[in-house]
Amino acid sequence: VQKGPAEPEWKKPTNASLTKPWIDRFDTQVDRVFFSELWRSLDMSDAAASHAWSQTLASLARETLEAASEAAPRADERRIMARARASNLLESALRRHLPSLHRDEETTG
Repeated sequence: VQKGPAEPEWKKPTNASLTKPWIDRFDTQVDRVFFSELWRSLDMSDAAASHAWSQTLASLARETLEAASEAAPRADERRIMARARASNLLESALRRHLPSLHRDEETTG
């Protein structure tokens, strides 16, 4: 992530082996909260339920990125740059894939 292309090559075998444990961790966390979040959303409007689910997914993704960053090898300056780049990529993906999260930020920010 630190000096690679603008978009990571997700299908590259070495990248897949590095990211799979973290993707699996994220999936496990989503599975753990899915039904409780679903039941909680039953009394919400569709827009509110979508926004709540988007917030949950974003929070889990950020927590997973933080854990992955902490587990990464430590080379101070490069690690800081890689972490910032990874965070920017995550936030970009959240805005692209969770539009209800983005719409709320526009109305409250």
